[in-house]
Amino acid sequence: MLIMLGSKLCPDCREAMDKLNAAGAEYVFADISENLANLKMLLRYRDTSADYAKVRSAGSIGIPCFVRDDGTVTRRLSDVLPK
Repeated sequence: MLIMLGSKLCPDCREAMDKLNAAGAEYVFADISENLANLKMLLRYRDTSADYAKVRSAGSIGIPCFVRDDGTVTRRLSDVLPK
């Protein structure tokens, strides 16, 4: 199942959840603000993925982050919305 790493405090994350819900997507929301294990998971992707190079250099958090069933990671909502 799709995992969305993010925070309820983040407007981009709230918007992504709204769109996922409207599309009927099945996902688990892992809030990095409420659980350190979720934060550690995000940091593992953020600190090691080439896709996060611009995020790291900008000093940004990099949420929302989507982890697919196969373990691949994307930050693009369009990549995970049901077709």
